[in-house]
Amino acid sequence: MEKVYLKHGAQDADGKPLDSRQEYLLKEKLKTHSVLSVGYKTYVVNNKYIKFKPRS
Repeated sequence: MEKVYLKHGAQDADGKPLDSRQEYLLKEKLKTHSVLSVGYKTYVVNNKYIKFKPRS
């Protein structure tokens, strides 16, 4: 599983704001949305909010 970060102002599919400073695990990448997880919670997030290649 790949670790990704979110851009500032990211929201999940329900419109709830997500923390952009937290590291998320990418479970599944679809065409327009992706499934991310943190611990026991999973989120469906639009791909425009995901940083697939964060800076080192």
